[in-house]
Amino acid sequence: MIKNKLILLIWLVALFSNGSSAMNPNIDYIVNGDVIKPWRLQLEFGKKVYNNNKVSTLRRSLTVEPIAVSKDAKAVRLNWQPKGIANEWGAVNKNILTATLVNSKKMIDLSTVVDRAALTLELKVNRSPQENVDLMMECGRNWQCRSRFPLKNVLKSLPENQWSIIPIPLKCLVQDGFDMSKISSIFGLQTEGKLDIEIANIQLTSLPEGNINCG
Repeated sequence: MIKNKLILLIWLVALFSNGSSAMNPNIDYIVNGDVIKPWRLQLEFGKKVYNNNKVSTLRRSLTVEPIAVSKDAKAVRLNWQPKGIANEWGAVNKNILTATLVNSKKMIDLSTVVDRAALTLELKVNRSPQENVDLMMECGRNWQCRSRFPLKNVLKSLPENQWSIIPIPLKCLVQDGFDMSKISSIFGLQTEGKLDIEIANIQLTSLPEGNINCG
């Protein structure tokens, strides 16, 4: 199993290699709390942009800020404190409760690794969710092309105030009409309830063959 995983990891890196020892934005999205360019961490679908500074949506419904984990380690803290703010149609304004990681230059093609890779999060839950939490991807820079994965139960199962690694198989994000060859947003989180997490890393990692569980 370890040998197969190592071979797959080498293959994955080779497939997306840019010939440099620097971070590869095709597989590295947030590393040690730093957003890897050309990815941008946005709030409210681009109305606010995180640049290693504290930034919030209306009435601090969602706040994102850098956090020092230790002397050499950092993370990004995302803290939801919904205020029941409505949109122009009277429904809950979900936009101000949304954070997305968007590629500012191009779309990436993950269609060839759907069955063999996972979007892997290294995070710490400070406050578990009580409402549904959607993990999202977007394709084609089109709001109508979004896939969603329910994350509430996953987060609630984690011990609070401890670092955990969560691999989400890409296969779990393949839904009707979703184009994995044109990924414009690799990661997004949205919830209408209170939630407080810290994210150290978001990367594409290898997934052992047959190890796909979307439940």
